[in-house]
Amino acid sequence: MSAAPPLHVLEIVAAADHGAIARLADELERAGARVSVLCGDARDTPLAHRAAGRTVLQAALADDPSWATIRLAASWSVSENVDVFHAHGAAAHLVAVLAGALCEVPCVATIPGDEIPMLDLEAHRLGDRAHLCVEGAQAFHHARALGVAPARLHHAALGREPARVYDVLRACAQAQDALRNRRG
Repeated sequence: MSAAPPLHVLEIVAAADHGAIARLADELERAGARVSVLCGDARDTPLAHRAAGRTVLQAALADDPSWATIRLAASWSVSENVDVFHAHGAAAHLVAVLAGALCEVPCVATIPGDEIPMLDLEAHRLGDRAHLCVEGAQAFHHARALGVAPARLHHAALGREPARVYDVLRACAQAQDALRNRRG
């Protein structure tokens, strides 16, 4: 019996602490994941990821995402067998949800802070494969008050609980696999 391929995560980074994302990617790889990165900013982020041997894609990430960026995320994810999108920032969340709808890849958006930004809420509502991962209890309760389904809401501190983040990403990918298998 052959081992299952590693979880392939596409980190989509529009707005985040770039150092924290690189550290998270390191932790995910130590847990056995393959990590690739789509980023919209040409600062030092791509260099850190390339130095670690990760594939880095660059495309415009805006609150009104371009079709070219959505198409890039979707087509590259299909050809590289991405299991789950992990979005950071509302613009990344929109791209992840829309690309995920095209290629049936689930999306987990990590939301820092104490509340759910309106654009993230609207992005979340666009797809039934969209999950929110909040870092604080206040954000968790805010998401519940806004109607986010408990099955699609997770709590994990990005910088302090990388193993928990990995578990959330793995669970979302496995749920999507089970759905695909039921459909045949």
